[in-house]
Parts: sequence; structure tokens; C-alpha cells
Amino acid sequence: MGRNVYLGCDGFGESLQVAIEEHLKTLDDIQIINLGCDTYFDAAAKVSRALQKDTSPESFGILFCGTGMGVNIIANKFDGIRAAVVENKMAAKCARAINDSNVICFGKLVTPPDQAVEILQAYMAQDFIEQPTDNDGKAVEWWSEDIVKFLQSSKEGILRVEQSAKK
Repeated sequence: MGRNVYLGCDGFGESLQVAIEEHLKTLDDIQIINLGCDTYFDAAAKVSRALQKDTSPESFGILFCGTGMGVNIIANKFDGIRAAVVENKMAAKCARAINDSNVICFGKLVTPPDQAVEILQAYMAQDFIEQPTDNDGKAVEWWSEDIVKFLQSSKEGILRVEQSAKK
């Protein structure tokens, strides 16, 4: 079956979503679930709800709007969603390596399709608590065992803060 990838966009992001979907169709083991074009808040909600129901840790969402900010704000209101707006490959790698992001958000007004494809590839290749590489493929120098230890315990702290924020 493969990795589920949920797509959603608003009118500003639609052409970028189309370009990314075409790229995803060229990849093996990808199941594309296009949830359509809607308002930025409804598109983000659709992708977030679908991802909440998906039990595979490999599944993720991709949201598109004008800047990526609107869909990001809405997506992060849903339990278990860790959405990140990314505008370059390093931000994408760090969103996965450090924040265990499961939704990547793009802005059509700020990221051209060719760059979005490169950013998405970097995002998809990166794992949580895995040392990212720079744009030359070299391991980043700032990564350390202290960072790994912190990240290994960070989910408990994040969950605690999320639960206290609901009160």
C-alpha cells in the first residue's frame, strides 16, 4: 500500500498543490489522498482530521495556501498535528528531525513549484531524531548527543503543555 499523503489547499495554493501532486505521482509507495480545494481553514481541518484517523506513523499531510501561515495556524489546533510552514530545505529537515512534523505547509506566493518539490523531498527523507544534513549533504555541526537526549524525552513535555493549554 505505502505511505498516505493527504493534500488540501485554498484557491491561492491550488496551482502549487497540483504541481506537488504531479510530483508525488512519480514516487513509489505513495498513496495520494487529495481532499480538494476549500477555504484555507476548511482545507486545513479536512487534512488534519484525516491524519488524526490514520494510524500509520509514516502518513503525513501537505497543505497549501497563499503563505502557508493560515493553513498552519488552523492545522495546529488539532490534537496530534504538528504542522510546519517551511520555505527552504533546512527548515523542512529540522521540522522533521526536531519537531517530528507530520504536516508540511507551503505558500504559493512565496515558494515556486520547483523549490517546493525540493523542499518536500528533503522533508520526506528526514526522520525524527536523525541528524540533518546541510545543503551540501554534510552532517550539521550543531547536532549532539544532548540534542538527541532532549528530543527523546521532548514528546512527554509537549503533551504535558498541550494538555495544560486546554484548561
